[in-house]
Amino acid sequence: MATIRVNMAQLAVVKSPDNIETRALGSCVGIVLYENYAKLGGLAHAMLPDGNNMKESLRNNPAKFVNSSIDMLLTQIIKLGADKRFIKAKIAGGANMFPNIIRDNSLSIGKRNVDAAKKKLKELEIPLIAEETGGSIGRTIILDTSTGKLKIRSIVHGVKEI
Repeated sequence: MATIRVNMAQLAVVKSPDNIETRALGSCVGIVLYENYAKLGGLAHAMLPDGNNMKESLRNNPAKFVNSSIDMLLTQIIKLGADKRFIKAKIAGGANMFPNIIRDNSLSIGKRNVDAAKKKLKELEIPLIAEETGGSIGRTIILDTSTGKLKIRSIVHGVKEI
């Protein structure tokens, strides 16, 4: 069993018994897709909600954006053997890391990332079954592909599972 690390603006898909983790989710959002029967999981560490309105040169990495990273995750997890009918999603992160500076939460990149993830998952008809988002804390997440549980670690709240 290995734990695959996903860094910022990256994604990966693995099969049980391997797990996937990402660290330092602040305003970024961690998007997890999981298919229970095939024991397949994918994780993206997306930085920005949407790259569609950016210059072409800034869109060179689809994993950087929430909308395109979810498309890539879905394509890769199905290619590995998942059945779309059984794929579920979980998200974490999307914090406002500077609440003293950005008081209006609607301006927070974290909130915009979370909203973009929910919108894209709804478009793709992938149920969002759990989330740990918002606040002003960083998080580390680890997907256990044998169970589908997402372990979330933060300095403030310790460890919890969703």
